[in-house]
Amino acid sequence: MAFVYQLSELIERISPKPNTRYAKIVLDHNNIPGSPMSLGFFRFEPGQVGPKHAHDTEVEIYITIKGQGQVIVGDDVIEMRSGTIVYVPPQIEHETRNTGDTDLEFYGIFSPSLDLSSMRKWEQASKE
Repeated sequence: MAFVYQLSELIERISPKPNTRYAKIVLDHNNIPGSPMSLGFFRFEPGQVGPKHAHDTEVEIYITIKGQGQVIVGDDVIEMRSGTIVYVPPQIEHETRNTGDTDLEFYGIFSPSLDLSSMRKWEQASKE
């Protein structure tokens, strides 16, 4: 069975302050039982910075769609722009930031599957 989504139809959620950012949950084991990976779509407005964090067992792969930003992986500062792909190993602290003057948009792929339930609790972002 195939799973098909339209990004424009997914609910965009806004994270709590102080690290405000936006996310659309595409898939994880909650909507595809047994999925070996999870996928989120993330949007950071200019100046937004995500929290520094690490994943215990999950690899994270960033695929940058548009905008300009940085992901700080350990001591490395990696510039993000359309087409940039970044691999973040498990247990390595990383932080994402929008350094441009337009929205930074990217997909985050997690393997093995990361439970995205905490993001489902974020408030729904208002539609403009």
